[in-house]
Amino acid sequence: MLCQLPPGLKRNDGLLEAFMKLLPKNLQHAFEFRNREWLDDAVFDLMRYYGTCFCVYDMPGLTTPVVATADFAYIRFHCSK
Repeated sequence: MLCQLPPGLKRNDGLLEAFMKLLPKNLQHAFEFRNREWLDDAVFDLMRYYGTCFCVYDMPGLTTPVVATADFAYIRFHCSK
């Protein structure tokens, strides 16, 4: 399941962790952050702890680092019009 966070959602590690604690264990979860504040090692470490996947993507205006936080990958390529 992909959770795409909007660009206006500022980084809040406590909110992210509270949400990840609620996620069903029988599904794989990936997070796509659209705000650069989230692209941080502390966030990636939190994701590793909960086994959630960082969605790596490349789109006009924002490219993410290639970081693995889970035992599966979620990669997206966005096109401009």
